[in-house]
Amino acid sequence: MRKLEDDEIIALFKKKDPRAIEETKKKYEKMLIKAAENVLHCLEDAEECVNDTYMKLWESIPRVGAEKIALAAYALRINRNISINRLEYERARKRGGDQSDLSIDELEEVLSDPAGGFENRVLTESYVMNFLSTLSRLEQKVFIGRFWYFENEEAIAEKLDIKLSRVKSTVRRCRVKFIEKLKEDNLDVRDFKGHE
Repeated sequence: MRKLEDDEIIALFKKKDPRAIEETKKKYEKMLIKAAENVLHCLEDAEECVNDTYMKLWESIPRVGAEKIALAAYALRINRNISINRLEYERARKRGGDQSDLSIDELEEVLSDPAGGFENRVLTESYVMNFLSTLSRLEQKVFIGRFWYFENEEAIAEKLDIKLSRVKSTVRRCRVKFIEKLKEDNLDVRDFKGHE
């Protein structure tokens, strides 16, 4: 049985047709679980966050006025926000630190709006996509792996079959470029650790 196109799934959401969630699961569940698991390092918690993502899609898509929603990016953004909120809650309970904490901390100040909660602090995916278009293919892969999927640098090096030192330098270079782009676009950039 064929997977529906995104616009067909969105139409189902807008009609409040329960098949919308089933079709989203078929098409994007593996991606969403992987992204949540990279943040939370627990499959059970990741699955709960993905289920919450489906409910949030169910509630929000019918209210979205835009004709075109990039369903994968929209679902992933919601999923990341839910996963990060869950991580922040867990982190508050037991003050630990891991790779996902680090990657969040690395960009949190730059991707944030001091007036809003974390869900409102992430810049729109269209801005990030525009930034990605200025990067080389390798930089794009590293940036997405590190700051979108919260993969650690070792995993990125292994996946891309390159040296860890190259991944680390690419991460640093991408962070600097991202900050420069924000400044160039006259966006508020607060003090950012690790950037001179």
